[in-house]
Amino acid sequence: MRNLFLIAALTVASTCQVFAQDKDNKVKNRDVPEAVRASFDNNFDNTTNLDWRMKDGNYKAMFQVDLREHMAEFNSSGELLSKGQKIERSEMPTNITDAVKTGYAGDKINEVYRIEKEGQIQYMVKLNGNPKKKIIYDSNGTIVKDKIHKKQ
Repeated sequence: MRNLFLIAALTVASTCQVFAQDKDNKVKNRDVPEAVRASFDNNFDNTTNLDWRMKDGNYKAMFQVDLREHMAEFNSSGELLSKGQKIERSEMPTNITDAVKTGYAGDKINEVYRIEKEGQIQYMVKLNGNPKKKIIYDSNGTIVKDKIHKKQ
């Protein structure tokens, strides 16, 4: 009986740890390297609602400027890798809108971000379908990356 209790306790603890890691890898501001915070401050003024996350070893900042959502990604040395802002569906270029309608006709557009990465413009489109999807297009409407969010 004692072993059964120990096994159950370990199972619960490991399950809680897995779910804690799935919380988008949030990072507290005090845990963001000084070089990253300094680079953020040098690149962005008048920000509010700053929230940090880890993504693929990089630091991703989600924040607002003039009530519009923005994002930026930095490596651990503080180099700005990409930046973007949320845009309205009506602000999407026609070729991106057409690509979404053609490739994902049954899904509804939830959010759109215009992203600058490596000198190129990309569009990240989040779709509310079953399952939810995140598609990144280049400025020509070609898919650069697609991610399906599976239910857990």
